Amino acid sequence: MTLRVDRKDISYIHYIMEGYDGLGIVSTDDPLLGRLTVAYPECRGGDMSDLIAAFRKEGVIKEVIGI
Repeated sequence: MTLRVDRKDISYIHYIMEGYDGLGIVSTDDPLLGRLTVAYPECRGGDMSDLIAAFRKEGVIKEVIGI
């Protein structure tokens, strides 16, 4: 999936994702636009959806493309 976040939140997303061992891998596609790609195992889809919902509630994620 692709996420769009504020530039200032890129490291925060990376940090939180790293804290969940095996949940997913975050790659920064375009730091100027705040575009990230998140790859995760299909078996962790529910956990990833919960985390994305929490990020959205915080206002960290501006847009999600392709869940």
